[in-house]
This record gives sequence, C-alpha cells and structure tokens, in this order.
Amino acid sequence: MISKVIRLVCSDCGASLSLNADTQDDAFTYARKMSWAVSRDRKACYCPQCAPHRRHVGKYGTRRAVVQERFKSI
Repeated sequence: MISKVIRLVCSDCGASLSLNADTQDDAFTYARKMSWAVSRDRKACYCPQCAPHRRHVGKYGTRRAVVQERFKSI
C-alpha cells in the first residue's frame, strides 16, 4: 500500500500533526497514542494541550470549572 499524508488540526487552538499512514484508521490510532483526542465521529480532534479540557472521564480527565450544586427554583 502507498502511505498518504494525513493532517490533523486541533479544533481549539489550531495546532497540527502530519502523519504518514496507510489508512485513516492507522493515523487516528497513532494520534491517540500521541495523546491526541479524536471524537467518535472523527470530525473533531484536539491536541495534547487541549485534550484534557475535552475529556470528562477516565485517567486523564480534568475537573470541571463550574459544578452546579443546586437547581434554581422557578
């Protein structure tokens, strides 16, 4: 197979990553190993600096800035 260049651009800050891969699946797998976050539909991706703010669970998740403690009464 001929490898092609696949370029990922961070949806938040615009950082880019260029990969030589046989398929897009291989490129996304390698990007995830490099700590990039790729959405399930693969339309958005985030660099290692922005990814913790987009992850909500798991080992690398960050704390939310604002947590709603109570409901506002009407």
